[in-house]
Amino acid sequence: MAQYKSLLVATDFREGSSELCREAILIAKNLQSEVTLIHAVEYLPYYPYYPYDAEKVHNDLLEELTGKLNEVKNEFMKAGVIVNDHIIEEGNAYDVICKTADKIDACGIIIGVGEHHLLEKLIGSTASKVHHLAKQAVFLINPNAHIDGIKKIVCAYDFSENAEKALVNAMHLAENHKAHLDIIHVIHEHFYFNPITPIADPASPIYQDHQNEIKNAAQTVEDHLHDVIEKNHILGVEYDTYITEGDPVIEILTHIEERSSDLLVIGDSCHSKLVRFMLGSNSEKLIRKAPCSVMTVRCSKDKIH
Repeated sequence: MAQYKSLLVATDFREGSSELCREAILIAKNLQSEVTLIHAVEYLPYYPYYPYDAEKVHNDLLEELTGKLNEVKNEFMKAGVIVNDHIIEEGNAYDVICKTADKIDACGIIIGVGEHHLLEKLIGSTASKVHHLAKQAVFLINPNAHIDGIKKIVCAYDFSENAEKALVNAMHLAENHKAHLDIIHVIHEHFYFNPITPIADPASPIYQDHQNEIKNAAQTVEDHLHDVIEKNHILGVEYDTYITEGDPVIEILTHIEERSSDLLVIGDSCHSKLVRFMLGSNSEKLIRKAPCSVMTVRCSKDKIH
């Protein structure tokens, strides 16, 4: 059975952090995981002519943060979750989180999704950067998306290298959370046949041939998906499958909204940094736009023990 023995929980004490804490406790309890808490302190450059005692400000801040982190630790422990350590470290938040996850051999990282303010849109949020750099699976928690826990999970299955890993994770999460699982695959039609601005004439033979290929693809997908699910299905997990056509991001987001889903599980893109920069990826678009929490699973880097 896949297990997340250890989780690194990143806390920032901003608005919504208490909801993040609640969700992290729920995930840790259901997965029977031990946790390490971390808070990264990002300082502005120090200039000697600042009209205050920089060292005192530094020490006072650390004292305040230590007290807050102790309060979070107590919340986890009261809920029955083992806290191995709670860490305060200076540096770029995403760098501190990823390096610490490697250092403690964490199986996964839990981090809150930012508020997507203008600055985060320009330079990227800490959560987005952790998603890019982490070697582990990443739980990106939207604290306001599900106040009653994780009851409905969606797994986007696309037959990529890491799709089956995402499905295995989704199955185990559904089992541990006693949640219903939706497995969705989107057949992405070629943009030449876009119904809004078709390049090929819908009345032409080539267009009709394309429509026939789409129908054949749907049957092939259904057969393949059935085999993969049967191989990985966990007894007692209730699931439904959905095969649709269109743009993957739009179709998945529509499904999440219609089903009021709590968690989306996706395999992270294995594209190079250049391809990511030029084209982006469906996983990145879903992380930015999904109205629920998102779990991303790496191609071969996630650590499920």
